Amino acid sequence: MDTTDTTRSAGVALALALALGCQSAANRPPPDTRPARRATALAPATGAEAGAAQDAGETPVPRAAPKVSGTDVVAMVADQPVLASELLGAWLFRESPSVRTYLEEVILSRLVAAEARRFEIELDPQLVSEALRETFAQMKVEVQENGAGLTLDQFIERRLGLDPETYRARVRAEKLVDLLAERCVRAWLLENERAEVRVIVLDTADAVDEVRRRLAAGEDFAELARELSIEDSGVDGGRMPPVVRSNVALARLAFATPVGEVGGPIVEQDRTLFLKVDARPAALEGTWAEIGQAVEASLEVTSIEDPEYWQWKDAMLDRYEVDMSPFFGLVGEPLR
Repeated sequence: MDTTDTTRSAGVALALALALGCQSAANRPPPDTRPARRATALAPATGAEAGAAQDAGETPVPRAAPKVSGTDVVAMVADQPVLASELLGAWLFRESPSVRTYLEEVILSRLVAAEARRFEIELDPQLVSEALRETFAQMKVEVQENGAGLTLDQFIERRLGLDPETYRARVRAEKLVDLLAERCVRAWLLENERAEVRVIVLDTADAVDEVRRRLAAGEDFAELARELSIEDSGVDGGRMPPVVRSNVALARLAFATPVGEVGGPIVEQDRTLFLKVDARPAALEGTWAEIGQAVEASLEVTSIEDPEYWQWKDAMLDRYEVDMSPFFGLVGEPLR
């Protein structure tokens, strides 16, 4: 769930990029190993989604659920079966980071689904329609620019070797999970105790002494962050995503420091950090009916950022049991 742009289906973009820009193995980019929050299973189209596809000039995705096979056989060769466990084992042997990334994507999509049920999230049909329309429009542009005169459907079928309707269904499923993930992450943040903070991150003793001296002289924390912080957050006066109460050193400092005051310095991974607490908003309570409007308004102001997503992911792994031993047993690997 890359998290600074959750409205983009990175899996779809990667597939298109591979086909558009890779006519030989030498041109292929390395696997995308970033954490993601995307679905790999199909979901039936709602009326809004089918309408969005129609409005975008696309063939509406059928509502029929995908067929599920109860067998492990993926191919037959000389009357002998090739098993899914063999295919996965071979893939893991050759591209272990990619396989683990895709497995994590599936797991994270299930966590999103679990949280969406917990909050009883209902997506605005207009939001879904606009998101799908933008996604398919962008895909069309990419194909028009690099697809040698092919339509989107022709490109999917001829270059990717996939069924266009099934591919569109997967695009739709990923987009829905992206939209839900944004709302799950932000709803979780708003329901927890949190501190809105700014930080100054430094990597030399001289810089630490300078910041300590200038803060004592009354200089503005945000201006010092812009001038001296080595983190990207310095551009925005040191502002970072809210910190949820936990046992992490940064969180402990954020909740031990009074609002309006500066805490620290603390050392983390060879870097020294000063922190200022701007506010500690009250936590929200309730289902989507009670907090949905506040979540949507919050997303209008700031999109999901990596630190916010990381905090959410850690919390979900604590809240829900995740057992990957069946996969590793299937491919004959000890669980790590």
